[in-house]
Amino acid sequence: MADTIAPWRVLDSRTAYETDWFRIRADRCEMPKGEIVDAFYVIECRDWVCVAALTLQGELVLVRQYRHGEGAITLELPAGEIDQDEDPIAAARRELLEETGYRGGEARVVSVTSPNPSRYANRLHVVLIEGVEAGPQGQNDRHEATEAELWPVSAVRDLFLEPRFSNSSQAGGLAAALVSAGKL
Repeated sequence: MADTIAPWRVLDSRTAYETDWFRIRADRCEMPKGEIVDAFYVIECRDWVCVAALTLQGELVLVRQYRHGEGAITLELPAGEIDQDEDPIAAARRELLEETGYRGGEARVVSVTSPNPSRYANRLHVVLIEGVEAGPQGQNDRHEATEAELWPVSAVRDLFLEPRFSNSSQAGGLAAALVSAGKL
């Protein structure tokens, strides 16, 4: 049985669709028992970062924004793509400032996960920043408008049940960050 759990061998790979935001790759693969998969589609996009930022007062910095895919105003961690040649901590600090105006504090990467390992080739880097302070908000990207919202860390369990906090990758990332900070 152990021989059935092995990486697939890529026989051929082609770009099926490409935009500025993502690329869809079609791989022709051979499975461990010899079966051929003619087109297994993989979505490639940039790695991204989400930020679990905690204030000195013990509040979690969240972002309220409209998300067109869901068609709703959501409550999320500050997040965004990691620019080319940018490290995850620098990206986390940039996104936090752009989306909320919060800055400073001690930062560390607490987890690196896949949004969906069966179809996505990118990674989510979760950064915990403790001791942030408010300041003027930076410039949002052209497709977003955000407002900062503070949530008491003492009530974070309620956040996991909050319907507007619907991003499952961020929920897992937040849990990892809070465990790392000794808050959960």
